This record gives sequence, structure tokens and C-alpha cells, in this order.
Amino acid sequence: MAAIKCILRSTDLIAESLKANVVKKLAAPLVTLLSCEPEIQYIALRNINFVLQKEPSIFEHSSKVFYCKFNDPLYLKLEKIEILVKVCQEATSEAILTELQDYSNDMDMDLVQAAVKAIG
Repeated sequence: MAAIKCILRSTDLIAESLKANVVKKLAAPLVTLLSCEPEIQYIALRNINFVLQKEPSIFEHSSKVFYCKFNDPLYLKLEKIEILVKVCQEATSEAILTELQDYSNDMDMDLVQAAVKAIG
């Protein structure tokens, strides 16, 4: 995560054409962290949330990795919903909206509230 932070800080100093390639290559290592245990996933998701503030287009083609799994703990699901809202674009909006609609039918009221808020 420290390496990614250094790279993001230095992207302001490079040309726009090179910047796009560098930013695209940052997405894969961040997504890889989402296959670890839940505690590490949470840390990765929080950092992804911060990276999205600097580079909102970094995950434009990989929004499906943020879909919730049925066995994810609630705190992971809430983070993923927050990130899904941030990575949503016109091309992916229908799929993300369908996914959020599925979450709104869950038994956990906290997840339902987060999904309805995200739909709004």
C-alpha cells in the first residue's frame, strides 16, 4: 500500500499519456488483496476507497470484483457497496443497480439500508 501511495503521489509529475498506463496497472494488485482473509480485505477496501478519490477511473472495467459474496461479513459488504457507488459509470450502471436491488432483499437490515441509500 505504501508503494501505491508513492506511485499515486508521483503521477502528478508525469505526462497524461503515461499516467493512464500507470494508473491502469495499479488496479490489479489492489484487486488481488480482495482474495485474502476478511480483515485484510477490509484494509484493502478502505485504501481502494481513498485511491478512488484521487483516480476515480482506476476500476472502470472491474466493478464486478466489488460485488458482495454471501459469506462476506457485514463490514465488508458495506464497504463494497460504498465503492460500487463510486465506480459506477453509465456502462456499468444497470448491472450495479441490479446487484444493489438484490442486496435490498437481504435479511440484514443494515445491508438493506445501505443498498437502498446507494440506489438513491
